[in-house]
Amino acid sequence: MVVHAGLAAGPPVNGQQRTPPPGSSLLRSPPPQQRPMGTWLQQLAAWWPPTRAAAMAAAPSATAGAQHTAAVAAAPPQTAQDNPAAGKEHLVVMVHGLFGTRDNWTAISDLLAEHLDPSATLLFVSHCNERTRTFDGVDACGERLAEEIRGVAAQHPELRRISVLGHSMGGLIGRYAAGRLYDPSSGTMAGLAPCHFVAMATPHLGCDSIGSPAQVPLISWLAAVPAVGAAVQGLVSELAPPLTEAACGQAGRQFFLLEEEEASSLSPLQQLLAPLQQQLGQASQPAASSSLSRDSPDSSSSSSSSSSSSRRRREPLLYRLTEDQPQEGLHFMSALASFESRTLYANSSGDHLVGWANSSLRRLAELPQRSGKGTGVVREDPLESAWAPSHRPALHSTAAAEALHSDQSSVVGQAAILKARGPGQLAAISAHSNSGNGSGLQGEGTAEAAEVGFRAQSARAGSGAAMPTPGSSSSSSSSSLTAARERRVEEMLVRLQAVSWRRVDVCFGATLLPLLSHQHIQMQRWWVNWPGRAVVKHLALQLQAMEELRSQGQLHAEEQQRQQRQPGRQRQAAAAALAASVRDDLLRGVSADHREAVARIVEQAQRAADSWTVLHSDFHTPPVVADALMVLQRMADVGGVAWGGYSQAERCRVVVGREEMAAEADPSQLGGVAAVEVSGNFMFDPATHRDFLGACLGTGIDRDKVGDILVAGERGAQILVAPTLVEHLETALTQVRTVPVQTRAISLDSLQVRAPQVQELSSVEASMRLDAVASAGFRMSRSKMMELIKSGDVRVNWQSGAKPSTDVTPGDMISVSGKGRLEVKAATRTAKGKWSVQMVRYS
Repeated sequence: MVVHAGLAAGPPVNGQQRTPPPGSSLLRSPPPQQRPMGTWLQQLAAWWPPTRAAAMAAAPSATAGAQHTAAVAAAPPQTAQDNPAAGKEHLVVMVHGLFGTRDNWTAISDLLAEHLDPSATLLFVSHCNERTRTFDGVDACGERLAEEIRGVAAQHPELRRISVLGHSMGGLIGRYAAGRLYDPSSGTMAGLAPCHFVAMATPHLGCDSIGSPAQVPLISWLAAVPAVGAAVQGLVSELAPPLTEAACGQAGRQFFLLEEEEASSLSPLQQLLAPLQQQLGQASQPAASSSLSRDSPDSSSSSSSSSSSSRRRREPLLYRLTEDQPQEGLHFMSALASFESRTLYANSSGDHLVGWANSSLRRLAELPQRSGKGTGVVREDPLESAWAPSHRPALHSTAAAEALHSDQSSVVGQAAILKARGPGQLAAISAHSNSGNGSGLQGEGTAEAAEVGFRAQSARAGSGAAMPTPGSSSSSSSSSLTAARERRVEEMLVRLQAVSWRRVDVCFGATLLPLLSHQHIQMQRWWVNWPGRAVVKHLALQLQAMEELRSQGQLHAEEQQRQQRQPGRQRQAAAAALAASVRDDLLRGVSADHREAVARIVEQAQRAADSWTVLHSDFHTPPVVADALMVLQRMADVGGVAWGGYSQAERCRVVVGREEMAAEADPSQLGGVAAVEVSGNFMFDPATHRDFLGACLGTGIDRDKVGDILVAGERGAQILVAPTLVEHLETALTQVRTVPVQTRAISLDSLQVRAPQVQELSSVEASMRLDAVASAGFRMSRSKMMELIKSGDVRVNWQSGAKPSTDVTPGDMISVSGKGRLEVKAATRTAKGKWSVQMVRYS
């Protein structure tokens, strides 16, 4: 039988005593401690609904959850006769959302008890974060959930697997707890192998008031109000973060990516009224500003404006949920990737809290076209897409598995779901209803169209463009903060899309109360959320199907996962091999001059892949970048792209990470390169590329942190640098040669890049000496070219130290500071024994 842990018989509901499902038994928890109700919201929670007053009055204290878990863990194991849960090997944990209770999972838990294997499944509904305890934030709730799971695992040592189901904020709490429980050395969570992860209407990207995948739908809907829509939307956009914080505490700050800001000197009431005062022109600048993404030039300037803070600046929690933090014992992305399957349920319309793009982890341009009003599943990916591509062949191991899934997306209506008695019957009904409809996407459009839309959106984000809000036109800092938030959301999305997801889009547009879609999708209360009965049954059938699919290829899949769940030993073996013979094999074909630089990039790429992050190398010349990209192609699960600030850049940084990130991400949206403009009057003392470079290095920075330098003649130059150096150069770079200069940060879109002029040349030379060929290609005297070579202004294949007598060969690239580049295309002998040289000059 399936045991409902945490669903004890509660107080009467609608005059009837609540009992567990037939045939199941209960694991009763000790009575919670008393907790005084202090705030008005807690008092309201105790009053509404009235039947919950007794339970809310006995809500556990901030430390009661840990004490209760300790009590459960300390309890002696029960025998099979005493404990009906004995022999269960699969733990299914259900986590409610903001201000939720265990009762929210009643409909789903009853269906799971009906459709999952009763001899192997232990259902557990978390109850350590009920009602106002969710206001403590995702991290606090996640820690309590982790302790609760540890207690259940200790109480039932026969458990072997764990699955996590989360609704709304519960999906974030589940991800945090998984990261806390994950053990990289064994690939387990609390000693259990991760199995399925399901998130329903979860704001993975947080909440935002600007036009991005994280935008709260209710805010965007306000723009449709006649006449005053734009003004109302702008006002609500400004008030939403402080109001949410005032109502929901730390959780509200985390939703709007504000929880790690510098502490403000304003009182909570002043913070709440500051946006309204700004609208009326009666307030000064607020003391705290939104934190910006790392390696961004905006982050350094914003930190200097928060002088009254004593808190350490960190990235927002939801951003940190998309990367591992091994120094803190948190392995968020490794834990998420360790689940065998991952599924997203998303409302395509009607959800006023969490947008479709946010809960389905898509960009706005990647959303399929809405299919209009309807009820049920309006689009679902093939069942096998919940697994990683490397695991999918095991799902086809038997003929029985083929009846449970197909290679096409489908549309399943409410009637079909309610009619189905099992996953096989639902798959057959779905295949019949979608025959002749192709992939099941109604007007989704082509992938190329989505890509074009994403490029346009990325360009707007890179340039700081955003939806207009009151005051944005008069404040450059507001637009920069908006651009920073968009970049952070994009980076979070890229990281989360790096793992495979199955997306199930649902719709309640044809129901009586479509604005309750956020609750319908979970069917929280049957008497008002009954339109969600088809979706919750679909979830139960899909979990049953995934369990059946898993059993078909279990041996093959588990063997692959055991090989992948050895990160500690694999890293040690990889490091040792890279230091010995494997390193030599990996770096074969790399020039001896570039070997150490390429090896550093390779090691950096391995660290980025292990921690599911994106890292940037130093600036390197084209030969080093080419060798590094060649080596990265030989490595598994690792990718890299070159980016120097603009498409024709010579010196580039290598952006490294997991192969999926490098393949799908636009490097211009991943940061790593910033620009400064050095302006002054160079009319009477012209400065060259070497002068500007020397002035930069004279401030104490390394050459590897400086990219291309675009000399603008008498006006100065534009310099590409690492973002962390922007603030330093703005204060330290004050003179070039004898000319006083001003240095300021500029956007990459402001770079004045002149398109190279291409000129084909030919010359007959007595030899292939460098001074002879270069003087002919750059149209200058041989003596002048010799002076430039001796002064170090001439490089061959971007390497300095060449001599005038050095012979060049076809394919060599000769670059002269301030003159451009010369490529030797071909060289043939003439009848008189001279050389006919074909060249292309880029200037």
